[in-house]
Amino acid sequence: MPYARRLTGSRLILLADTLTQREHQVLASLATMHAATTDQVARSVFPTDPSSLRLARRHLQRLSGFGLVRRFPDRSRDRQVGALGHVHALTAAGLRLAGGQHAVGLRQRVAWRPSHRFLAHRLAISELYARLVQHQAEGGPVVREFLAEPDCWRHYAGPAGQQFVLRPDALLRLGVGNLENSCFIEVAPDTETRPATIAAKCRSYQQYELSGQHQRQHGVFPSVAFIVPDDARAATIRRVIARQPPSLQPLFVVVREDQALAMLAEVETAA
Repeated sequence: MPYARRLTGSRLILLADTLTQREHQVLASLATMHAATTDQVARSVFPTDPSSLRLARRHLQRLSGFGLVRRFPDRSRDRQVGALGHVHALTAAGLRLAGGQHAVGLRQRVAWRPSHRFLAHRLAISELYARLVQHQAEGGPVVREFLAEPDCWRHYAGPAGQQFVLRPDALLRLGVGNLENSCFIEVAPDTETRPATIAAKCRSYQQYELSGQHQRQHGVFPSVAFIVPDDARAATIRRVIARQPPSLQPLFVVVREDQALAMLAEVETAA
């Protein structure tokens, strides 16, 4: 299998010179998203090209043949009508060539198959990135930075020196006119997530804000956007936020997936 092929440092250098600019862009997009469908790669690399899907398939197949990209069945779509799609991710060699830090499944055996829940969550994060890039190509805000988990996780110290980790799903910086807006992203499609878990997440953001670490590095603290699939899920999360301290509540915003792009362009917190 291409995924099992080992590429030495010297071979990677030679291979890097043979790749096209678009193939390097495909690797970079996967280094950002970690896991993505063919359609998501197409929209994030070729957002304005009418033949984007065909181009993405061709480049992904070539990169897979080089041992830089692996693919596995998209189990998040098993119950939907139609042919089973595939999810793409970087191999260890692809990650090294792209200069990334993390990739899904690298520590598992070659036959690893991610679960439905894992893929649904990861692809929801990738979908947001693909939509943002496509929106940028259509004249929307400039995507200046998009860090998916775990690249966006933040390690910080508590008031007594305890070590904590904030685990958002993504961290986003958008250029909106002359402003730069930043936002932590929580993709919350899972209706099984308990309100107590959401409340604990809110408290973790409060604790990180009080540490002052992000403000020292970036000037201000980003807002936190919970992106949900429907109004019912939005209402559940809003009830949890309403029970937080009044000073904390303005930090959070809840928005449906179909309204997320417009909301993110209006976030007032800049970093």
